[in-house]
Amino acid sequence: MTASRAPKSAPKTAGKKPASAPRPAWRIHTPRFEADAVCPLMPVWPWGGHRGWSYDLIRFMKPAVIAELGVHWGTSLFAFAQAVKDARLKSKLIGVDTWRGDNHTGPYGNDVLDTVRTIAKEHFPKQSFDLKPMTFDEALPFVSDESINLLHIDGFHTYEAVAHDFETWLPKLAPDGVILLHDVAVETGYGSARFWLDLLKRFPGFAFQHSWGLGVVFPKGRRWLDALEKANLPDKVKLYTYRARLERAGIELKDTGDMAVSRLAAMDTMGKLIKDRDTEIALLKSIVSDRDNEISNLITQSGALLTDLDDARAVSDQNSARCGHLQIRITELEQVLHHASEIAARVPGLEAEVVAQAKRAQGAEAELADHRRQIEALYARLRDLESVHAAVLAQLDQAQAQIAELTARRTQLEADVARLSDDRAMHLSRISDVENRHDVLAADIQALVARLHQDHEQAEDLRRQMREKDLTMQQLKETIDRVSADLEMLALRIEQLERIEIERERKQDMDSQPHSGRLPRPEIAKARRVRR
Repeated sequence: MTASRAPKSAPKTAGKKPASAPRPAWRIHTPRFEADAVCPLMPVWPWGGHRGWSYDLIRFMKPAVIAELGVHWGTSLFAFAQAVKDARLKSKLIGVDTWRGDNHTGPYGNDVLDTVRTIAKEHFPKQSFDLKPMTFDEALPFVSDESINLLHIDGFHTYEAVAHDFETWLPKLAPDGVILLHDVAVETGYGSARFWLDLLKRFPGFAFQHSWGLGVVFPKGRRWLDALEKANLPDKVKLYTYRARLERAGIELKDTGDMAVSRLAAMDTMGKLIKDRDTEIALLKSIVSDRDNEISNLITQSGALLTDLDDARAVSDQNSARCGHLQIRITELEQVLHHASEIAARVPGLEAEVVAQAKRAQGAEAELADHRRQIEALYARLRDLESVHAAVLAQLDQAQAQIAELTARRTQLEADVARLSDDRAMHLSRISDVENRHDVLAADIQALVARLHQDHEQAEDLRRQMREKDLTMQQLKETIDRVSADLEMLALRIEQLERIEIERERKQDMDSQPHSGRLPRPEIAKARRVRR
């Protein structure tokens, strides 16, 4: 950004903002420029990088009258019109251009003006357009003094032409009006850049350096400059500069006839390819990020399942241990039952002995009753143990089924993790390839830009040589005209002298002898003219 404060002698505003008027708020928009549907190259033409800022400026100022000197295809004029349409303003748009071209744009036909009229009619039917196909000086009488709130000057770019346009249209600017001047960047090499530096010594202003440079000057008051400074102007300039450079992807194109149009089309195609590659890269990165999140979730779930599996295995081990103890207890009970069976087998013999020995029989019967009670208790205990054993076996089968299911899920998760890892490696490889292709395209674009700058310099050299040759031819023509005039005067002088000589010789001849042997005077004069 270049900026300058107004010197003490700078003119002051003729009108003051009412104290009760609300302070305007600067808002950043992302507009859709409808004129691009007819002229797709507008975003990459020299003025395309300033459309976003100018759109927001119109909505910030809400100017009643907007005038443009030098419309061409209407990149800037329709950016203004888009803001007027979207904000539903009643602004009047004045466009002045011969629509015949000049030494900078090259000549063109009526198709350009027809295209401008078509865009205005089809896309901005409710906006007020006043297109004036004439020179800037011819349009002056049709515009009232101090009526223009925003004036854009983008005509012929020599120092003298821009200075003339600025001075002649300055009276048409309203108090607190703002003037925009295109092609003020030093690297353009135009006289408009030198005029801008001189203009900053007279009035306050600032400039954008991208897209061939756009100067903003406040020659009739600081109202809007102060409002912009309160809206953090330096940051705004940086923001729109970076946004424009990002949108253009570092591509600066110029319109220099059919050759420039074809190269702009090629670079626009490359820009679209880069945009598609960037979109694909972003999509791949998003897919990789989603896969990474999915892998992380699967790993978390796998850890939880493994924890459940370990718990189930611990429960299974405990149940297996309990089953072992129960099996040992059952074996012991079976041994007791076997012993009880042997005792029961001995009961008939003991009954025979009871007859002989009554006392021993009574004791044996009491012991037998006790053993029978023990056996019944053992059978009841055995039945309870069998129920517990069956329940434990059922729990063990359920745990084994859960272990099998968890093992299968773990195997599936491990396979999914391996597959996702392979997909991630493949996407990373594709991202690397796309980034490499992006770098190659960027290098090609830089080479094209350098070639364009070289062609522009060669074209400027050719124009300068043609101007020098035209000047030389003009001087030579003037010299030839002067020599021709001198020759004509000399011929008239010679003819006059010859007439005098003829008269003198005729007079002498009349005074001489009639037969002097000389030729008659007219024949002598004729012979002399033949010798010449």
